[in-house]
Amino acid sequence: MRHFEAETVDWLREQTGRGVSRSALARGICEMEGWVNDAGEPCTSSARTVLPKLAAGFGIALPPPVRTVPTGAASAPDFPDVSFEGGLSGLGAVTLEPVQASDRGSFRAMMDARHPRGAPAHPGRKLAFWLCSERLGRIGGLTFHAAGWHVKARDAFVGWSPRARIANLPLLVNNSRFLVLPGVRARNLASHVLALAADRLADDWETVHGVRPAALYTFVGPDRAGTCYAAAGWTRVGESSGSPPGACGRNSRCGIWMLPLEDGWRERTCTEPPVTAGTSCRALPEDASWADLEFGFARHHDGRVNKRILAMGRAWETRPGQPVSVAFSETKDRKAAYRLLSNPTVTMDHVLESHLAATRDRCLGHDVVLAIEDTTMLDFTGLADVADGLAPLGGGGSGSVGIPTHATLAISGSGRALGLLRIDADFRKPEGPSESRRWRDSMETARELGRANPGTRVISVADREGDTWEMFACQAAEPETAGLLVRACASKRRKAMTDGGSVDLRERVTGLDPVGRRTVDVPARGRTPASKGRRAVKARTARTAEIELRVARVDLKEPGSGTATLPVTAVLASETSTPPKGTEPISWLLLSSEGGADLENAIATLENYRARWRIEEWFKALKQFTRIEDRRFDDADDLRKCLAFDAVLAWRAFDLHKAARAEPERPALDFFHVDELAILCLEMARLGFKNVRAPPFDDLAVREAVVDLARYAGFIPSKRQPLPGIMKIRTAMKFLLPATAVYRGLKPYLKLPVSTVS
Repeated sequence: MRHFEAETVDWLREQTGRGVSRSALARGICEMEGWVNDAGEPCTSSARTVLPKLAAGFGIALPPPVRTVPTGAASAPDFPDVSFEGGLSGLGAVTLEPVQASDRGSFRAMMDARHPRGAPAHPGRKLAFWLCSERLGRIGGLTFHAAGWHVKARDAFVGWSPRARIANLPLLVNNSRFLVLPGVRARNLASHVLALAADRLADDWETVHGVRPAALYTFVGPDRAGTCYAAAGWTRVGESSGSPPGACGRNSRCGIWMLPLEDGWRERTCTEPPVTAGTSCRALPEDASWADLEFGFARHHDGRVNKRILAMGRAWETRPGQPVSVAFSETKDRKAAYRLLSNPTVTMDHVLESHLAATRDRCLGHDVVLAIEDTTMLDFTGLADVADGLAPLGGGGSGSVGIPTHATLAISGSGRALGLLRIDADFRKPEGPSESRRWRDSMETARELGRANPGTRVISVADREGDTWEMFACQAAEPETAGLLVRACASKRRKAMTDGGSVDLRERVTGLDPVGRRTVDVPARGRTPASKGRRAVKARTARTAEIELRVARVDLKEPGSGTATLPVTAVLASETSTPPKGTEPISWLLLSSEGGADLENAIATLENYRARWRIEEWFKALKQFTRIEDRRFDDADDLRKCLAFDAVLAWRAFDLHKAARAEPERPALDFFHVDELAILCLEMARLGFKNVRAPPFDDLAVREAVVDLARYAGFIPSKRQPLPGIMKIRTAMKFLLPATAVYRGLKPYLKLPVSTVS
């Protein structure tokens, strides 16, 4: 599945209005998208094939196709046979000569007349050779073509994953035809020719197509033993299924033979490409929904899976928090959803892939993005007896089981939640890496985002569990890509280097004079029980605290006997006001890679750390908005895929909640589809609400839209509470989104779109 950028679609719409031919449009698309093969040539044939689908998806009228008479349409004369019987030496020198353009008709005539399967008609890359004898001239030929998409026995022999196969399929080449004219009978000729082909094919293929193949494969019919291939060093790896794609009925099974062309060929073909945090402004039709962007660009190797992910994303959008059995009314859709959730080739990453890319797009243009990471525990203790793969949650033998989830949330400098950057729900699997690795992996994600967006300063923010030397070393290895901000863990007693040796870091900063004061609103917090790797956290009521700031630039010492040091800015935030009884005063030692030892940087560091509470609020939204812990499945991997859908849905409500506060003047159309705003307008007018905003919505601000959305669910704005909470938004969306889905289904049959009604 190929996705196109918005600029390409705009260009296509403009050019079709000028009457440009389809061939010219295909060439232009290749140029706009940089769509070339390994030899650097534009993929005009593929672009011509996809052009009608692209135009139909965006409502673009293409010019009619121009029919031309294909070159060489006239039938070629029969190719004469040659008679010979004897030893290989009787043929003289045997060579392979590339077929030139002027000889293609003659070569095809030979294959059609003399080969049992005729001339090949494979699409894509190809290379053909004449088999020539010094004494007899042309006595046969070979053709090589690009590898087929999927061959079960071949793929099992290679041992590659579906993702590696997609990336490395050009490294395999199919010997599609091998012909020695029937009248030529020379001992060892066939194996000798195959050896000649193996010696030169890699160089010739790379010269013509720009990629060096690693192995060859071929099909040998059931009436042949494949003796010549065995003599040339090929290996029989299995049989074909007998049902090639597009064939009617079943054919005979063919033997599949393979020949490596280089040492280490399997390692080369089985290497998966790295996953990078690149960005792309992808094109969507005007009537696309929110789910089309957040779920519509998955890249699973099976296109049917990608379509099902999108269908499930739309269902999750229109019926938030509902069980799968309720979200899908049709039995076939319900079964398909359950099949996807239980499909072992589909992972959380496939479901999240489109949303993660959209998040990276939303990070563009921001001066600072905070990549906030933390862990929450999803409790599925009630499923302990039926769900396989759940991990222990509680400490002290409590018996709680569920899915520990480590998430990374992107927050803009203004406080808006831009989306998720990463979710790790596998870090407590017995066969997985150490649990502490999850913090380092999130730091790597922040660095990838920084590489993709060099104009944005990405800062990874973590709480005390992220206070590890590996985190600081990871950041220091490539400081220009991302920064790091961590709250120091008191029990680790970090050391700082001075001229007189190492000293306790907290004592070092405590002894400094304050550089300023700050007032901090401390939010309320519920009690969190102890769990594996996490201590118990007491409940906390909301309050306002007076903070005193101290700051120093220090050389952080490696723990233990290590001698390495890393420069960091240490900010100590100490509460000077009296906290409520039973509540410990604030004493945060913040370690940052950013800025110097001044008041401005100390305040910025404090505010960036306070933004860490956003992810705790998102965790609360995840559990309350989607009711993820009420899901019921018999396998933890099924629950993880549900978590991926629920996480994105919870982010949408959370984004609306935060955007109304952080960026209240942003256009509402940046967050809502025009159909949603139109349905909200009509529904509120029908129910008798006053001061309802009517179309057009071009100048409607997101704050106004969110307030109207919450009013629809019973929210009454006041001076004390001018903006709604997450649950009011959830209640309103439960009514609004299904109504919008009904309208979209009826829209083609309506004479007047609702969005134009005033």
